[in-house]
Amino acid sequence: MIYQKSLQDLTEPYLKSLISEVVGSLSPDFDSFAPFGELGVDSFHVLKTIRKLEASFGRLPKSLLFENFNINDLANYFVGKHEQTLCAMFAKELQGADSGADTIDRQLKPVEVLEEAKPPAAGRVNRIAGRTAPIRILEKEAYAHPELQELVQRLFDRFKIEGCVSRGTRKIAPNLFIGSAGRGYFNYGRSKDIILVYGYTGPRDYWPALLEEMYRYCEANNFQLNIITDEEIQPINGVPFLPRRLAQCSAS
Repeated sequence: MIYQKSLQDLTEPYLKSLISEVVGSLSPDFDSFAPFGELGVDSFHVLKTIRKLEASFGRLPKSLLFENFNINDLANYFVGKHEQTLCAMFAKELQGADSGADTIDRQLKPVEVLEEAKPPAAGRVNRIAGRTAPIRILEKEAYAHPELQELVQRLFDRFKIEGCVSRGTRKIAPNLFIGSAGRGYFNYGRSKDIILVYGYTGPRDYWPALLEEMYRYCEANNFQLNIITDEEIQPINGVPFLPRRLAQCSAS
């Protein structure tokens, strides 16, 4: 619809304000693409957030913030699933953002909150593995999520290497970057704008594709990408990596 972009723009700050209020120490202007785990949103905060959202949207899946890992994803979910409720909430703002206010008024329908049907278990796993974008989440949170736990555990059991099983991995690189195809993942750590990829779990032929997704994520967020590896890294989109054991993207 003609106001779709405006609705997304209105929903994101609304969700940010709600979550920052729940967490307490979180500023409401945080990065829309930052994973909730990196922002300090724990399981207690998740449940409290869902309860607050249910006051406006009715019954919601308890796994909502596990399946939508950042504000951008969460806003997309609500715009797609609860558009009419959002239109009612932001009716004045939408009318002000669009000269065709009469058109918007005609498009608004009585708000009707429906409980979502839960997809079959197999379908949920396929949906997670077949996302069109990578998943970024704390590893401990991934193991608390039924579908992700199955995916990560299966990859770990089949492709684990020394870097995956090291005790230091969980301290140095507590985050997972799961590829959009669900065929592998990186353990990585982040300090401010520095990303350190510490270990890879997955088949060798998926490494280049996953690395390119990680590179694009860093490039989009102005992060400096560093990779610990004992192999030469081929250029990504023409961008070379420095030939060190600690490989650093020269474009950062």
